[in-house]
Amino acid sequence: PILEGSDDWYNFFTYVDVVQNISEQNMDFMNGLLDDIHEQQDLIAGLEADIDQLNTDKSELIDKKSELVLKIKEWIDKEYEGGRQTVISDEEMLELIEKFAPGRFKV
Repeated sequence: PILEGSDDWYNFFTYVDVVQNISEQNMDFMNGLLDDIHEQQDLIAGLEADIDQLNTDKSELIDKKSELVLKIKEWIDKEYEGGRQTVISDEEMLELIEKFAPGRFKV
């Protein structure tokens, strides 16, 4: 038996206090790890969403040999052969896209 006030009594409560502090530190550490894991999972989910969006965008890319690109190039070539010296504006390009591929793109 441990008698109150004895060395064993003191050692027992010192031991309990030390174990409790270690347990609290371990819990804080483990909770920090769990927070880090959740943050990493959120980042991974965000990256997966970005990859899905890139794959969707990639499927909408137009090959430079497509009929649409060739029609636009032909129009531009005729413009410059006819004496044009200014650049083709963004607005003109959007109009050409709508002209040669009506409703295909959001312009």
